[in-house]
Amino acid sequence: MLKNTTLPYAILINEEELPFTINEWQALEKIVNKAEYEAPKKGDTDETLSLKVMRAKKAGDPTNYNKPLLKLLLKPELCHYLQHRLEMKNYFIDRVQIHHYQEGDFISMHCDNDSCPDYKFSLILHMTEEYEGGEFRVRDKNNNIKSFKVPKHTLLVTSSALSHEVTRVTSGERKVIVWFISEKDLTQKKTSEFRIAS
Repeated sequence: MLKNTTLPYAILINEEELPFTINEWQALEKIVNKAEYEAPKKGDTDETLSLKVMRAKKAGDPTNYNKPLLKLLLKPELCHYLQHRLEMKNYFIDRVQIHHYQEGDFISMHCDNDSCPDYKFSLILHMTEEYEGGEFRVRDKNNNIKSFKVPKHTLLVTSSALSHEVTRVTSGERKVIVWFISEKDLTQKKTSEFRIAS
């Protein structure tokens, strides 16, 4: 586990630490704002929710549904930085999606390891901050809860073994890019497309 004083809940990696250029941040903004969203009835762990989702890479599926987004998330500098920062032997991306919350939207408490026990970390890149509510709340193994209201262009990383939720958005729009990483290749057809080796 990470040697970081903010755990067992999460760590925050600010914009200055992330190896994206101004043009890459602008490309991410464009992808998030132009995404075609769907409204799922339940989450991947059957949690109740209300939000819109765009799936760029589905769990276990080798298909890349949004090449511009995956190209940015698979940027070698970013992958190597995260692999080192998160002390991972290997770095595989399994699932990538964009979440769009509007007033009234939320995700109830759930654990990402319930959808895939091989997920090590859940990563949430915040693309907006002009909203109220929509706090990310993490529950540790002792049932203590910590809330995060994360600035724009900040990456929140939490253990996929910890339960978490997003509280109801009371105004504005909350947009985040979410991806899940493992030390194992979880794609059905083994591919190196989503892997950065040590």
